[in-house]
Amino acid sequence: MKKLISPITGGTMVAFETSISTKTIIQQYLEGYGIDVSRYLDKKPEVAIYKCEESGCRFFGPEHEVGDSLFYATLQQFPWYYMDWKWEFKQVLDKIKPSAKVLEIGCAEGSFMSHLPDGVQSVGLELNEVAARTGAK
Repeated sequence: MKKLISPITGGTMVAFETSISTKTIIQQYLEGYGIDVSRYLDKKPEVAIYKCEESGCRFFGPEHEVGDSLFYATLQQFPWYYMDWKWEFKQVLDKIKPSAKVLEIGCAEGSFMSHLPDGVQSVGLELNEVAARTGAK
């Protein structure tokens, strides 16, 4: 069996936490948001969630599913999706030193990066083309 690699540390200290039925995920997106995500998930019976024991980061695996630009543009219609401030920003900002380098994956319009202290170098990656263009302005 192939060892999973943490997307954060590159290490193999990864533990299985749980799995979620893709039928459940599809149903909850439809009922909660009116979004059909079956095209991303219908080929697998479940999605596994793993935890990097070094960083605490949780991730999907061993093969993760990625939403496309349309998926994220659809989520963008909800006011809670791209908020200027989220509670988790404070959790992370307290740990970032002024000389740090930050890579934010899924940066939306760059709200988190706009709160980084002076001196921090940052790069953001975003799949939603509309959000990426807005954030680049």
